[in-house]
Amino acid sequence: MNNAQQRMFSSLIGSTLWRNGSKDARLIWITMLALADRSGLVDVSLPALANFANVTVEEADVAIVSLLLPDPLSRTPDNDGRRLSRVLGGWRILNYDQHSKKLAPVCRREYMRNAKRESRSRMKLNGERAASPTAPKPIPAKAVTPAPQTVPSAAASKHCPLPPELLEDHWNDPCR
Repeated sequence: MNNAQQRMFSSLIGSTLWRNGSKDARLIWITMLALADRSGLVDVSLPALANFANVTVEEADVAIVSLLLPDPLSRTPDNDGRRLSRVLGGWRILNYDQHSKKLAPVCRREYMRNAKRESRSRMKLNGERAASPTAPKPIPAKAVTPAPQTVPSAAASKHCPLPPELLEDHWNDPCR
């Protein structure tokens, strides 16, 4: 069983299942969405599913049959509008991948929002200030030993395209 939080789109209440399906079919469907793993597999027995949805086994069985049947009015024409298929150990939600792809950006935004909130909270506890995204970051001070200033040898200057007088000025520049 999946312990992760599952999300549902508000478009569910505009579906043909919500409009034309039985109360038990809606309960079973929402329960299956909550139990599904990342690939849309609902790996439970019929009695366990009925127990989770708080319906009888017979009601759950009738609801499952309705979810296995084609729905010609479904907004998702894939699989003739079927919502489920039987697999070894349970059922697979057929359009689960579509919803996962639609949900990925929503989850990413929420994850980033929460991560930023936690980061700000930690910084506040540590007495740090958050840097402005446009402000330049301060450069930490280091002990710098000035480099010896020498004029390059003739061998080094023959590989350099600059004239010797510019080379001398460059190498002797204290601001370098």
